[in-house]
Parts: sequence; C-alpha cells; structure tokens
Amino acid sequence: MLLYALGDYNLGTAAVAQLGILNIVLHIINIIYTFKGLLDQYILAILVMQALLTTGLQVIHVCKFEPDKHQRGFYLVNLLFTTIEIAVAFRSSTFVDRNEDICSGLQDAIVTTERERIKCITPFYALCSVLVVFDFTVAIIDRRRNKNLEFRKRRYIRPRWLTWMVTKPWSLKRVLFCLSGSIVWILSVIVLEVFIIGEFHRYVDGLSAGFYSLENEWSYGQSIPFAVALSGILFSLRSWVIQPGRPLKGKPDVRYGEGWLHSAARNWLNAKGVSFVTVSNNQVVPTRNTRMDGGEGLLI
Repeated sequence: MLLYALGDYNLGTAAVAQLGILNIVLHIINIIYTFKGLLDQYILAILVMQALLTTGLQVIHVCKFEPDKHQRGFYLVNLLFTTIEIAVAFRSSTFVDRNEDICSGLQDAIVTTERERIKCITPFYALCSVLVVFDFTVAIIDRRRNKNLEFRKRRYIRPRWLTWMVTKPWSLKRVLFCLSGSIVWILSVIVLEVFIIGEFHRYVDGLSAGFYSLENEWSYGQSIPFAVALSGILFSLRSWVIQPGRPLKGKPDVRYGEGWLHSAARNWLNAKGVSFVTVSNNQVVPTRNTRMDGGEGLLI
C-alpha cells in the first residue's frame, strides 16, 4: 500500500505485481480446496476478505491519469475470482466443508456467525465491483474518443480535478486520493480482524467445549504471502537502487524512476568523461565521448 501510494510508476507496478502473484495464486488454491471440500465457510470468508484488501489500492488506481491497463486487468481478475468464492462460500453450509471432519459445536458456530460475515464482506465487495465497472467504462470511452489522436489533442471523460499524474509533483488532490485509499484499506483490515475473526473467536470462547485452532500455524495461506512479500521487497529495492529509469524529454541529465545508486554511478562516470548509452530497453553500456571543443565527457 505504501509503495503504491508514495512510489513512482515503477514502484507502483512493483506493488501491483506483488498483489497479482499473491492474490491469483491464492485464488486458484482456494478454488481447488473449495471444490475438494477441504475448507469451511469461516476460513473461506477470511480469504475472500483478504482478497478485498486491494480495494483501497483500487481507489487510488481509478483516480490516476490513464491508469495502467495491466493493473486494470488484475483488479478485474481479482473481482471475478472473488465472486466465485463468495457464491460458493455462502451457497450451502455443507458444500465447502463436505470432506472436513468438523464437530457439531464448531459447525454451529460457523453457521451462527455467517450473517455477520456477510454484512462485513458486502460493502467492500460492492465498492470493488463499482470501481472495476467504472474503471473499464472510462477506459473504453476514452480509448474510442482518442483513437488515432495525438496526446495533446486527446479528450478525457473524467475532469482533471478527479485525476492525478504519478509523474507530477505531489499536490493536494493526490494527497486526498491516497488518503482516501489508505482509509479504505485500514477499514478493511479492521473489519477483517475485529468483526470477522474477532466475532467468531468471541462466539467460540463462549462455548463450553475447548477447541484447537490451526489458524496461527503456517500453511499455504501464510507461506505464499511471506514469499511474495519478500520477493516484492527485493524487487522494490532493485527499483530504488539500480533501476536505470528513462530520460525525460528536454532534461537529458534527469532520468525518471532512476535508482539512487545508478544515478550516483552515472554522475561519477560523466565526471570521468564516460556516459551511458542505451543499447536496448534494459541494458546500458559505458562509452567515452568527446565534446566539440576537444574536451572529454558529455552529460546525457
């Protein structure tokens, strides 16, 4: 969330890449376990709400100027998987756990707290659905209106006060958009931890029989997020440190999204009379340049 709200384009893409790998893999595993009858409504509801934690980032996404189409596709896929899981989770109290050996007391607790879980999930699922429909509708309309038009002549259906650009300096509206997304994310975490997990545990604690829970032990629900988060941190560090970036038009000595170590190395080589020449999208090679006055070195 922090990378998505505060980072540049590269860091925003890195954040969504983490979410994409994590959520899609978890969705696939959830559906496999569900149709094998190896989950229960309570656990599946937690996993559904976990997928809806991306709604806060989605609020920030739809307010971007020309949001990335790959990120738009991720939110659509996430919504489709979530819809399937919700339909299955609340279809029947004996479908998702038909092959699980659940005692009657725990089964009663799952059924009794079902209404509370539905009330908690519905607002975030509705908001996610509205944002996806809005995002795709705006993208389709803008694409048709601006087909074969130059960038300066393009017209957009959204007013400028409703959008922000990641390449521009921070402004009040960008702060408000990121703050709104952060509030939605914080609310979704509170709802998950307090009103879904907490409510169920309060009900179970009131029962006379003791129950043993595997919630806090490591399984695919914990190991996959940990591995993806670790890889995402490493990818983000790469962006911060050695990302080459791309030159800005009219500012040859400035590169957008350049890592600080790459920038320091480029400036040091320029001082030594060596410059970076791009030979492909991802590779750069050092070359020695000569000024028109005969001196060595050329800042690019």
